[in-house]
Amino acid sequence: MGEVLSVKRFVASIAVVLSLSVASGVSPAQAAETPRPTVAIGGDQASPNLDPGTIALCNWGYGDVSVASYNAAYLGTIDLRCGDSASGYVHIRANHQGQWQDRINQVGTGGLWDDLMVWATGQAVEHPAGGYPRTLGGGKLCYSTPIFMSGPYGSIQFNPTIIVSDSNRKIITSYPTTSPAC
Repeated sequence: MGEVLSVKRFVASIAVVLSLSVASGVSPAQAAETPRPTVAIGGDQASPNLDPGTIALCNWGYGDVSVASYNAAYLGTIDLRCGDSASGYVHIRANHQGQWQDRINQVGTGGLWDDLMVWATGQAVEHPAGGYPRTLGGGKLCYSTPIFMSGPYGSIQFNPTIIVSDSNRKIITSYPTTSPAC
């Protein structure tokens, strides 16, 4: 199983021709006129592609395993951990995988939902839009930033909404929305 998943990730990283860019606080029209950084999913900048062994540990119930670490604005180092049904990678997969995959399908590039999610989450927490992070109360912060994607089917913009526990510096959830949902 691990070899099959590894091959799928390798093939996806070669096959994906996805261009992503981040622009903070500008409209899609302004962003189209402004040079902005672009990266390709599967490349070193976009995502290292998730390690199948780490995801296997998540599947086996090891909730405290780190799937990805980020240097978040305001908080410093935070982790996306395997988690459980209430938070982390396992929660995101159970509740938001389809939303992430829809973004990939909308532009027609193929690829793995969780590679996009991990990359977009990093962009939001490391380079949040103006006014973020926002305090939600209960020891939670919300991060967001505009993400632009293009592919053979066209271009889209979405805003990943990332909820982080301020007290334990763990990502609770990450989901794409058409506007910031904090």
